[in-house]
Amino acid sequence: MEFDSISLRFAYEGMELDENSLPTVFSSFSHMTSFVFYRMKAEAVELKVKIEIVNRERKYHQQNIVFELNALSAQ
Repeated sequence: MEFDSISLRFAYEGMELDENSLPTVFSSFSHMTSFVFYRMKAEAVELKVKIEIVNRERKYHQQNIVFELNALSAQ
C-alpha cells in the first residue's frame, strides 16, 4: 500500500493532523518516549539495588549455615 504526503492523515488524540502537523506530533512522541525510557532506567536501577540487597543477605545466611554445620559436625 502506498501513501503520498498529500493524502496521508493522522489521528492523534482525537484530532486529525495533516503533514504540516507532523513535526509537532513527532516532537510530542519523542518527549513521551524519552520519559518512558527515563522511567524504565530509574526502575531498572531500583530493581538492581533490591537484587543486590537480596543477594548479599543470601550470601550472609549461606555463610552462617556453613559455620553452624561445621560447628555441629565438630561436636
